[in-house]
Amino acid sequence: MAGIQNPLSGFNDFVLGLDAAYGYLCVGLMTFAESAVLVGFLLPGEVSVVLGGVLAQIGPGSLPLMIAAAFTGSFTGDTFGFLLGRAVGDRVLRSTFAQRRAERIEAARKFMDDKGVWAIFLLRWTAFFRSAVPLLAGMSRISLARFLLYNAAGALVWAAVLATAGYLAGLSYAYVTDWITLLPLAVVAVMIAVVCLRLRASRAKRRAEPPAPARQPN
Repeated sequence: MAGIQNPLSGFNDFVLGLDAAYGYLCVGLMTFAESAVLVGFLLPGEVSVVLGGVLAQIGPGSLPLMIAAAFTGSFTGDTFGFLLGRAVGDRVLRSTFAQRRAERIEAARKFMDDKGVWAIFLLRWTAFFRSAVPLLAGMSRISLARFLLYNAAGALVWAAVLATAGYLAGLSYAYVTDWITLLPLAVVAVMIAVVCLRLRASRAKRRAEPPAPARQPN
């Protein structure tokens, strides 16, 4: 592939030039805001965790530290959401923002009634519910100690799985970017081959057709 310039080399250089601390900070802040200020109703935090895993592979930083950043942000954000629910949860649910999502919030509440504290762990894997559950848990009879225990377990598994998935995707990305410059050439070659085959088939069909009968003179 010598002499072929990779069109993504500029992006790779940009990523590699980033300070790893910025990646950890962005992932931590995003996962914190998801539940602490209900950003997850609009933008799921798992996107930032997966991208953080990719960054740990193709850029600076390490996977364990990215997992730690995602865990810390998620755990502290959920804890803040729990305390917010305990303090002003009813007021939050009466807001116009929450009223527009009343059916989904009620579905999360019913699931919590059925599963109890296990809902804190299980609903973490759905973006909207992950943001709503800490608030609802704070409004329920669940103690802070039990919430912290299940929240810590769920946040650790969630962060590890998503960041590792992004890391593995980064392995594929690094491989694909080495070969992506060949894709346009392959497309052109296929198009030329298709055109040649169609022309050949058309010529063969014309040769196989019987000649048109000559007109009889009047």
